[in-house]
Amino acid sequence: MKEKIFAFIKKKNGHISFVELQNEFPEIKGNEHFGQESFNLLFWPNVTMEFIETINTLINPNRG
Repeated sequence: MKEKIFAFIKKKNGHISFVELQNEFPEIKGNEHFGQESFNLLFWPNVTMEFIETINTLINPNRG
């Protein structure tokens, strides 16, 4: 899934919303919440851990 998400984001020149990602990849729907708990900040609810890890890799390329 990681490669598919990366390719989709690249196709959109990096300008993409979580809504677009969820519409394109309904399989990212899960029970986890993507955010920054230490700041009490929620970016997107009800996603899979695989999706969270993929987005974290995009944000910080040293992670994966």
